[in-house]
Amino acid sequence: MAPGKKVFFARPPETDMRSMLTVKPGEETGVWNVNLEHVQKYATGWSGFTEADVMGAAIGASDEIAFDQDLWSEMVADNIEWMQKMAAAILDSVIAHLSKQEAVAKNSEPA
Repeated sequence: MAPGKKVFFARPPETDMRSMLTVKPGEETGVWNVNLEHVQKYATGWSGFTEADVMGAAIGASDEIAFDQDLWSEMVADNIEWMQKMAAAILDSVIAHLSKQEAVAKNSEPA
């Protein structure tokens, strides 16, 4: 994101994480892929976005605008840098969640 702009997202629920993991037949490990659909779906808010970001500086005002899911979906689909940054952040949240679960499971195992 550009300086002063933030996008907030919810960590995907565990039931959706499976759609992010691709495992080839015969292999034990897979590859994580967070795509545009995920970035669009899990965004929950933003700060620092203005009319000028949406309509261009020549037309839009510098007033901050309220988050809109449909508008975000259109904007991020047209900005690969934003999509990649959000995808990385979502993937980081998934990995952190799974790592935390694994640590709890190891600590819970009987001795």
